[in-house]
Formats: sequence, C-alpha cells, structure tokens
Amino acid sequence: MTSQEYKTNGKKGLFDKQFTIERLTAIGNPLEKISNVIDFEVFRNTLESKLLNTEKKSNAGAKPYDVVLMFKILILQRYYGLGDTQIEYICNIATSFPIKYEYCDDEIENVLLKIGINCYKKLYVDNKKDKGTNEERIVFYNGQIIDSGALTEQYLNVFENRNAKMLFVVPDINNTLLGKNILNKIRDNSNIKLFIPNGKNRLEKIEQIKNAICDFEPTIAFMHFLPNDVVGFVSFSPFKNFLKFFIVHNDHTFWLGKNCADYFIEFRNFGVSLTFERRKIPIEKILKIPYYPIISGNKFQGFPFDRKNKIVGVSGANLYKYYADKDLTYFKIIKELLEENPRFVFCLCGWGNIKPITEFIKLNGLQNRFFYLGKRNDFYELIGNCDILFESFPVKGGLTVLMATQQKIPAIGISTYNNPSGALEDLLEIENYKQPKNYEEFKIESNKLINDNNYRVDLAEKLNENKYNKTDFEIALNQLINGIYEIIKPKNMLKLKLIDDAYLEEYLNKPEATMSNLLYRKWYIIGNALPVFEKIKIIFRILMIGKIDSIKNITKILLKKVS
Repeated sequence: MTSQEYKTNGKKGLFDKQFTIERLTAIGNPLEKISNVIDFEVFRNTLESKLLNTEKKSNAGAKPYDVVLMFKILILQRYYGLGDTQIEYICNIATSFPIKYEYCDDEIENVLLKIGINCYKKLYVDNKKDKGTNEERIVFYNGQIIDSGALTEQYLNVFENRNAKMLFVVPDINNTLLGKNILNKIRDNSNIKLFIPNGKNRLEKIEQIKNAICDFEPTIAFMHFLPNDVVGFVSFSPFKNFLKFFIVHNDHTFWLGKNCADYFIEFRNFGVSLTFERRKIPIEKILKIPYYPIISGNKFQGFPFDRKNKIVGVSGANLYKYYADKDLTYFKIIKELLEENPRFVFCLCGWGNIKPITEFIKLNGLQNRFFYLGKRNDFYELIGNCDILFESFPVKGGLTVLMATQQKIPAIGISTYNNPSGALEDLLEIENYKQPKNYEEFKIESNKLINDNNYRVDLAEKLNENKYNKTDFEIALNQLINGIYEIIKPKNMLKLKLIDDAYLEEYLNKPEATMSNLLYRKWYIIGNALPVFEKIKIIFRILMIGKIDSIKNITKILLKKVS
C-alpha cells in the first residue's frame, strides 16, 4: 500500500509561538496526555482502509486531512465538556458523603475560577457609571426552585416588597419542576424577568447566563447555589463590579462557592462556626440571618385513626436519618413509650426505603399505635394538629423543628455532636433549656410531655421565643440590602465538637435495607454523565467505599477505570 499524502499544516505565522507544543504542555495539553496512553498510529491502517477513496484514478483535487488527526479531533470533541461534568460529579460525592472535613475544596474552585476568567475576559457590566437613577437591580440565581422548600420564597418576598427590578435565573428548566407556584408568582410580577438558559451543555448555559447578567446590569446579586453548582459558580465568579451574596442553605455539607462571593449568609451559629473554622472564610465576610419556614397552605388530610382522647407524636424526615443507627434504637424507645402510655400514638412521615419501618411495626405488633404516613404534602398542617414533634435521630434536621415552634408545638429530641445536628438550644439560641443528651434522658423528657399538658405548653412557649420568624428575617435582609451589616454580624460562635470519623461512619455503615435507596440516589446523581455500565461500576464502589479524607483519593477510587 502506497503512503497517503495529507494536507500540510502550513507555514508558521507571527503569533504561532503562543500555540507551541511547549505552551500546551505547560497548561496541560489533553491530547498529549491521551497520546501518552494511547498509540493512535495503531488505528491508521483501519482508518485509511475504511475512510479513504483508494480507487481514485489520479492525485487531482485537494489532499485529505490526516485520518489519525481527525480521529483525535473527534475524541476531543466528544470529551471536551467532560471536565465540568467530572467536577460536578466529584462535588456530588463530597456532598453526599462527608469525606471533606474542610467542607469545601479550594483546588476545584481555583480550576473553576480559571475557567470563568479565561472564557469571559470581557465583561460588560459597569454599575459605577451614572445611569441617572438609583434604581435597585437584583440578580437572584437559584440552582433549583422548590415550592415551600429551601430559601427561595423567603428572599423573593423581600425583593418584591422593595419593588426592585429583578433578574431571576434558574440554570435548567428541569430544576423548576418542583417550583410551579414560584414560577407563577414570578410571571405575575412585571418587575421580574425570568431567565432559564436553553444551552445544550454547561458551557453554553454559562455563556447565556453571563450575557443575561451583563445585559441586566445588576447592582447586587444573591446566589442560591446547589452544593455542586458548577454552572452557577462559573457564571458569577468573573464579575467583580457588584456585590455578590452567597445564601448558605446546606451549612452542614460540602458546597461550591467559597471563592465566588463577597459575603456569605448563614442562618445559624453552627454554620457560622463551620464556615469560619473549617472553610477558612474570614469572619468579616460572614453574616447571619435566621430564616423562617414557608407555610404550604395545604388542607390538612387528617389522621388514619380516631384522634379523640389521644396524645399524638409526629416525626418526619428522609428515612436515612433514622437508619444511620442500624439497630433502630430510637424507634425502640418510641415502642417503650407506646407501651407505657396507652393514650400515646406515634406518626412517622418520610421518604426512602420503608421496609425497615414496616417490618419494625409488624414485628412489634404496633399496627394500631405506630403509623407510617409516607411523604405528606400537608406536613406543616399535620404538625400543627399533633401534640409533640419528635426530631429525627441520629441525623437531625432544623426545618421540621421550626415548623413546630412556629405553631407552638413542643419539640423533643437528643442532642448530638458527632454530626452537625447539634443541640436544639444552640439552633434556636434559647436560654434555660437543655435538650436530652442520651436515650435515657430522652425517654424521661418524652414521658413528661406525654403526660403533662402544662409542661407541653410551657416548653412550646419557650421554644417559640426565637429569631426564626418572618418579621426578624425581613428586617435583617432589608438592612443587608441597604448596606447596614451591624445587626447581622455573627455575635456568637460555637466551639465545634464534630467527630468527623464518626459522622462519616454514619454514612458508610448503612444497614442493608437502605442499599436500594442509596443506589437510586446515586444513580440520580450521576445522571447522564456516564454510560450505564460505568454507572454500575461507580455505584458499586460508592456502596463499598471505606474511609476517605479527600476528593482526590475518592476520585482515584471511583473513576480509576472510567478515566
């Protein structure tokens, strides 16, 4: 077979020096790295035999491009967008499992900063120029919107009341599916422009969001990211000429955003302390605004039993929060309370793998005393119709407690410092109350609440005296927008007592019954980033993973054969 002649690369021009191999190598030439692993020449004979016209009568016409070169280009085109996908995936792992004891990753954020700066060197926003008006222009980014969930509606209400012009950004139409009421509210307000990019990939969406922000010319920005929000981070990181406030919703997990904002809005002392001590964000950049729960307004659906003359306790959360204790000791204490108090009835709401719960109820003959109600849309109203809220355990959540205290329903739980759940008195910043520290104290306190109505009323009043209410939230946020930070500067910080290895152990030692739930969650996280076979391999490794203290190590383990 005669040697095929291909098009030459032409002569070097005046500026070709900046594109030399040495320069590409210095910044990390991906093609060079691939070539070090794969000998592309082994494909030459196959490519030439399949792609070239070997029956040409003459050499007339333009010479073809080198088939091996084109093959390399196709590979680069296929995997060009994989970098941001891998970063997003890695961040998902760090969010789902507490493997990063710093709760952030400067190395990943620096990579994203370079992407943002290099891609968008020219920015058109200049809020310093005289527009002839003092008009307030707010860009409000939400990684996802959920009706009566997260913090979107609380902030949106304040912005609307200020009559501010607003650009409301959501990075993907799929991230609006659970926020139809929010969308309707936005569309009914002529001051708000809704922007959802329609790009085919992350880079296109980032470009569209950046252009929308430039055109809008904001005076201030509020960023409500998802923990792994690569699109949000890269879209906002290059902007330096308006203030950017990062709304911290998941204060107890890893998140992207440390190097993207001017200020960070925490909602409790634990988050302030974690951001200062672990994330190493300067205290002068941390603000604190306690939020309040949004009332769903759903009609109460009732109980599956006769409520008359009964003391009803309720608890609710993602079921993994209870399964972190594979012996289900918490529910065993509930069983003892049911046996000792004939009038007491317990309701559990939640989502996830229900098998351990239904088996526990059946095995202990509690079908008429312990009711699993599933995921109730009227959960707020359900709490208001119960007598006592029981926090989830060993992993706790703050929102359900606020739903109870707002309606003057007493709450009971167990304090823990193995994980970020902490103690109720720290969350609500109330004095003269100490939450039970162990199962024995929990049972004693629960019995008091079940049998003494006055005790229930007194505790409900005490827990209700906290800063987590609409009035205090709106005053604080308006002060922030007006540039008055004094009242929202953190006054107190907790001395963190996190036992990192124990917290990680809770996630790594799930009982077998939760494996299918975890499998579904991880499959959902991976999405369409990888082929099915690779997803299966990665999920298997996630479920079998051991103690890991850095994203680098977990990446090597999870993506060893994928990369």
